[in-house]
Amino acid sequence: MRNFYKAIGRFLYIWGILILPSFAGAMGLNNSPVPFNVAAKGTGDAVAADGTLFNATAYNPALLANAPHFGEFTFGLSLSNDIFTMANYLTNNSNINNLQNSLQNASSSMNDITQGLNQVTPNVSQVNQGIDGLQKAVNNLQTAAATLTNRSIQLGVGLNISMKFDDHWGFQVYNNSHGVLQVTRGGLVNDIENLSALPTLQGSTPADVYNAANAYFVDMKKVLQTAFPSQTTTLGNAVTALQGNQTSAGVSQFATTLSNISWGNQTTLQNTLLNNVANVTALVYVDTVGMVTYSLNPLEAEIPLTVGANFKVVNRHIGYAYSSWLSQQDLTNTSGITDQIKNDFTQNTFRWGLDLGALYEFEEIKLTVGASVEDLIHSTGNINAAATDPLYGIVTDSAPTVIRIGASWHPLHQVSLNADMDDLLSNSSTYQGLDLFSHAKIGASYNLGILQLRGGFSNGNLAGGFGIAFLGLDYAYAVDDLTQSYNHYISFKATF
Repeated sequence: MRNFYKAIGRFLYIWGILILPSFAGAMGLNNSPVPFNVAAKGTGDAVAADGTLFNATAYNPALLANAPHFGEFTFGLSLSNDIFTMANYLTNNSNINNLQNSLQNASSSMNDITQGLNQVTPNVSQVNQGIDGLQKAVNNLQTAAATLTNRSIQLGVGLNISMKFDDHWGFQVYNNSHGVLQVTRGGLVNDIENLSALPTLQGSTPADVYNAANAYFVDMKKVLQTAFPSQTTTLGNAVTALQGNQTSAGVSQFATTLSNISWGNQTTLQNTLLNNVANVTALVYVDTVGMVTYSLNPLEAEIPLTVGANFKVVNRHIGYAYSSWLSQQDLTNTSGITDQIKNDFTQNTFRWGLDLGALYEFEEIKLTVGASVEDLIHSTGNINAAATDPLYGIVTDSAPTVIRIGASWHPLHQVSLNADMDDLLSNSSTYQGLDLFSHAKIGASYNLGILQLRGGFSNGNLAGGFGIAFLGLDYAYAVDDLTQSYNHYISFKATF
């Protein structure tokens, strides 16, 4: 079991290594970069027809004519809510100590069991003392697995500068530096969580020993088979042999077999941790985007229609790792892993894209409807990755074409109601495999002057936030599209 503890330690250490290259948040490998728009997050990202947000023009260039300011500077941060849950567990010394001690003491617990069984008359107290030690290890593993899996460690920082020269021309330059470490639950975690209390030895007869051993094997077989397949077969054979020879000699032979089983195959443990306990995906990227926007009203005297176009260039740095790749690496040589990730990150891709948008206003009822096509024409980005690299064969910036339609209604001057259907063709990774309802984004904002209140619904999840005008502060609590975990978003904005 000492090797098991070491493997867990290395596993946690790799988690830390993976998130070092960048600040963090995240984006799918085939999602297009968008600006860090905290106010939009608060309204569920329903922005396709809402011209009250300056950098919503990146979603629909026709919105430039309605942008309320001539310039905007925004600095934003994001932090996943899961970090607080995980930090609460990891910073509690009793949690770590209990897990560490129970795993380190698992070997002595097994010794108690085998020594207790090797007596002329099995020592029930000593055997149950060993079982109690294993139960503590199971309990602490259950707590750790439930707390540290199905979580996302996500951090991000964004910087946006937007300028509107007139009703026709404008530009934006923004940077998103993001990274995410997502830990999803492997099948073994569910098996561990479903374990009931380990059976104790009820008496000292060979039949009692068999009953306890068989009950233990039935309960633990699924867990042991994943982590220690060959050892599980040996244990199963020993239980079967004990069933056919329920004598003192049979118990002694069972105890000898049990003590001779080695549970410390490092390679098996490494693969089990990375592929069956917690599936890890780590992604860090830095996108720098320059965008020129042109919009016009071609039929101004007759029809309130605005059309626009963005031409943008995107520079991306990216690093990526995942469980099946990590399981093939030597976790004792962390420099070999980080060197490959750093090599990817030092490279950069460059691509361009053209967006189109349209906006139509029904002035009498204060309703606007909009549509946009992001990256209608574009190039793609890719890095030169070796065959052993986790990014080998992956287009690191594929720039999928994303079509959005939306509406924005202002029933009162201080109230805005927005609705979007995002990525109608499901070209981005966000909606692949989901039904059309998941594309719906609904948002509302209420302007009280100094304070703006926001709420929304996006991809089946609620969002909310607020803004304090005189501080230039915006806050939102919303679900990230990639990780489907709640994030805290905050930005500081200056307009002129």
